Amino acid sequence: MDATTFAIRDQKQDRAIILIHGFSGESHHTFGMMPAFLAGNPGLYSWDIHCFGYPTALRPDVTGVWAADPDLNTLAGFLITAVEQTRFDKYNQLALIGHSMGGLIIQRALLDGSFVSRVTHLVLFGTPSDGLKKAGLGKLFKRQVRDMDRDGAFIRLLRSDWTSRVGNNPRFGFRVIAGIRDEFVPRESSVDVFNAEYRSFIAGNHLEIVKPAVADADSMKLLVGLLTKPSEKVLESASAATTELDELWNQRQGMNETEREELVYRLEAAGREKDAIDLLEGMPTRSTNLNGVLAGRLKRAG
Repeated sequence: MDATTFAIRDQKQDRAIILIHGFSGESHHTFGMMPAFLAGNPGLYSWDIHCFGYPTALRPDVTGVWAADPDLNTLAGFLITAVEQTRFDKYNQLALIGHSMGGLIIQRALLDGSFVSRVTHLVLFGTPSDGLKKAGLGKLFKRQVRDMDRDGAFIRLLRSDWTSRVGNNPRFGFRVIAGIRDEFVPRESSVDVFNAEYRSFIAGNHLEIVKPAVADADSMKLLVGLLTKPSEKVLESASAATTELDELWNQRQGMNETEREELVYRLEAAGREKDAIDLLEGMPTRSTNLNGVLAGRLKRAG
């Protein structure tokens, strides 16, 4: 595990809040007093709190040498490993808080990993979820900047996969937050890409929005409110999603391969891994892709 991943509180509890910094950020500094304010709130005493770090810097990548900053797909894999196999695998409930590029890493990890059923909350501060127009020449020298390009493959696939697998009504508490003075990530990329009920706006620029000066700053009120008082909308959405999934499960025999593959992902997201495996094993023919999906599910189940 990267040395910059550390615990604010680790009391071996059942659930954890994990804060993930952005491009050129650093886990010890990006969030300022936010981790301490979270730890000190009585309503959050039942949560362990961690800051997750990874390599990122302004210096250009130099390929063919000993080391360079990894791209976002690799960093998503790094987060998946931490959540499913190493440091955070013990937690049954996860609240993920991402700043800027860290929110892109979280989204990709949720789609590529098998832990989405453990995620209860997701908050994205100033995340360029629909990419950045200003990637410019930087994308020629930095893998991470290239991946944030609005017209690049990473962003296009991320949005497509998110739409098909998560949709407009996530099954977890969800909030996207923009700073009203953020000139780095415009609102059309950070919040407008999601439904209006999930959007919030607070004072501050791109960096200030995750550095609350006081424990009752707007950013803290939003976080504590989401983490301690799940909205009726979230509960209603979860109930409706369960009903819809049951209906799809009953229709599985008439589905084509693409529809069954999508149902596999949705079953897994709902914590129904056994049903996902049974569906795959019961298919008379499977593509190479579905064989790979089945192998991965059996490995994790075993």
